[in-house]
Amino acid sequence: MTSFSSFYTNERIGPEPWRAALDESDPICYAEKTKTDGKKEFPMQIDGNELAIQQNELDRQGFKEEALKIKREFLKQVREAGDHCPCKEACPHHGNCFECVTVHRGHRDHLPLCMWDMVNERIAALSHMTEGSLRAYEDRKAAEAASACGGCEGCAGCKE
Repeated sequence: MTSFSSFYTNERIGPEPWRAALDESDPICYAEKTKTDGKKEFPMQIDGNELAIQQNELDRQGFKEEALKIKREFLKQVREAGDHCPCKEACPHHGNCFECVTVHRGHRDHLPLCMWDMVNERIAALSHMTEGSLRAYEDRKAAEAASACGGCEGCAGCKE
């Protein structure tokens, strides 16, 4: 499994391998880019990015140097593209992936918004193994819980 720090670099840099990523590619917040003609640019596609996919394939095939070059180019393009954070909340970590992911890993309550699609894709694929019956399973379990419940006023279901 790839560690968070190796997402940014395959090289260990001092006692803090993430430091290079933080210093080189992860400013606190990106400014929205505007073309010289005053029109705003669309953000770069990060999810499913062809460079990132190519880098991952090369890395898996053992072409580490080529993969590292492509990874660096991908990260350079992300930096130059401007604000890439899909979260619309007023958050002090907006645009700072390192801080955002670290906080979410710390509290372990939920994932950052930028990872939802990727996780949902995999959950959907797993659900297809049972012919997409996950929703029916959840509905059946909810109905079973509701039928076992006495239906007290204000009750969200029995917690006997």
